[in-house]
Amino acid sequence: PEPADPGAGAHARGERMRCALRFAGALAAAGVIALQAAQGGGLVAKQADELPAVYQLDQGLRQMAAEKPDRRMVVYDWEETRVLQYLHTPVTNRRIETYAYFLADVQADPGATILLTDHVLRGFEEQAGPLADHVEPIAVYRSNSLFEPVYDRITLYRWRNSPSD
Repeated sequence: PEPADPGAGAHARGERMRCALRFAGALAAAGVIALQAAQGGGLVAKQADELPAVYQLDQGLRQMAAEKPDRRMVVYDWEETRVLQYLHTPVTNRRIETYAYFLADVQADPGATILLTDHVLRGFEEQAGPLADHVEPIAVYRSNSLFEPVYDRITLYRWRNSPSD
């Protein structure tokens, strides 16, 4: 009889250990995938149920237009313009970037109710200083910042020199 290989037992034990580690790694990966799928599914369901803030803004503007059909309203905004135009919001909306142009535009349309978003107001304040005395907040629209990182909160203001009725 041939003598037994002294390393044969260690080799078999090492192979079992590698196999067990591969199995544990695969099991851990499967667990991570399952957790990600569960969390992702929950987020997809939440996103499907929650309207983005800019869509809520559209609904608010539609409601205002319906309540006062004889009143001309103009909303000044930035990036929201694209969505409002896509949704055919029944309120005139203008993308505006300079305070001086805004003032000239407002003076050219004295009968309109002038509305502006907080993003526009902040931009104007960077150009002209504090404007809190010239605006009145009338609505706040919120959505999840995970889904809408920049426009998750939109505050709509009425310019105080506008007709209120």
